Amino acid sequence: MNINSFKDPQKTRLTIFYSILIMVIGAFLSFLFLAKTDSVSGAFIVGYFYAFLFGFTILFVQKFFIAKLKVFNPVQQWTLRTFIYTISLSAAYLAGLIFQSAILEPQVSFQKLIGERFWSSFVTFISSPFDLQFADSLAKEEFRALLIPFFGVIILIALFSLIGSFVEMRWQQNRQQQAVDRAELTALKAQIEPHFLFNALNTIASRIKENPEQAEQLLLKLSDILRYIFDNSAQDFIRIDDELSFLRKYIDLMQARFEQRLEVEWHQSLRNVDQKIPTLLFQPLIENALNHGWQKDSHRLKLVVSITENEKAIVFSVKDDGQGIEQNRLKTLPVKGHALANISDRLQLFYKSANLMKIDSEYKQGTEVNLTLPKGVT
Repeated sequence: MNINSFKDPQKTRLTIFYSILIMVIGAFLSFLFLAKTDSVSGAFIVGYFYAFLFGFTILFVQKFFIAKLKVFNPVQQWTLRTFIYTISLSAAYLAGLIFQSAILEPQVSFQKLIGERFWSSFVTFISSPFDLQFADSLAKEEFRALLIPFFGVIILIALFSLIGSFVEMRWQQNRQQQAVDRAELTALKAQIEPHFLFNALNTIASRIKENPEQAEQLLLKLSDILRYIFDNSAQDFIRIDDELSFLRKYIDLMQARFEQRLEVEWHQSLRNVDQKIPTLLFQPLIENALNHGWQKDSHRLKLVVSITENEKAIVFSVKDDGQGIEQNRLKTLPVKGHALANISDRLQLFYKSANLMKIDSEYKQGTEVNLTLPKGVT
């Protein structure tokens, strides 16, 4: 049992309640079996086996099926709950009968167990609202020979219906999760674009009076960048060559802004530039390095941008020789709402895998951020 469950009073009360209930039911069943056997230990073993088996079956159904039926309408939920509990508890009872026979009556054959014991229990259950004569009629040999195959077919149909419903349920849940993921990704990308535009427009504004011709060239580059964003931001994946072309134009804008204060070294080693990667993924790393990398006593910053690939993944890294991060603060990264947390969340949503972003830093020495993008996800 998870120790955290003790921190939740409601879960603790439910656990205690179910445990006591199983113990009480087990004791009650054990006394019933004492009337059928001289073995006290056998009666208690069988009684508590039934109690634990039914309890486990109910908890199993609740955990893996009932909570997931919310994707259906109320009538479908009621129907599926009835099918699931009927089939599951019937299977549990049959398993209990087999165990009971092995412990208390090992001489009873499996055919007799199914043909007489299980059928008589079933007849008693379904005929309880009616008179005794109806029950006696159902218990006759000719009815049993006819109805057992009939109900066997009904159970098979119910099983196939249950399997089909479960498949539909998983499909519906998958569609819901995809919708949630897509909405979350849209929100994350919406956080990126205002940051980028703010920096780009500031860069151009600073050049309009000093160098109008350069400002015009930068404006054309910004136009290309905006066209790229508007055309591709709705896409989940983009060609890596297109993304890198966009990134180079962004870096050109930043170098125009910082001039000699910013040095960018570019290393690229890719065998296939047509591979797909998440859209607008790299630019925030450059922006983050520029926003947080500069040391207070320094007038320059060097960035090393590297993109390589191996058999399993594409690795993108941005390394700076700037301020760095103190170790106690490094342990808390990425912080929610920060650009690095944005990227980490997007990677996890796209690739369904954690720890795809690695941050290494030494205070006053610089920071390096590495992204590992598994291949084959598009």
